[in-house]
Amino acid sequence: MGPPRNHIQSGLETTGGFNDGGQCLHLRATGRGDNGANKVRATLAAGLSANQTATIRAKVRWLKGFPEILLRLKGGYLEATGP
Repeated sequence: MGPPRNHIQSGLETTGGFNDGGQCLHLRATGRGDNGANKVRATLAAGLSANQTATIRAKVRWLKGFPEILLRLKGGYLEATGP
């Protein structure tokens, strides 16, 4: 038996994205999670080149639990944290 499928009700929405109001991923956690790293993985639309400037951002609203977020590219090359 594997871990609970905590983000099963998440999905892509056609509005609500930054700036242009385009697509966004709406995460819905239906369980408590665990004391390890709860994560969601996604593929970038285009890769990044060395020394390229990039931006990571999210609009986050906590309903319960510990209100901190970490956004990171695989390998830790670009990350953003915050309450």
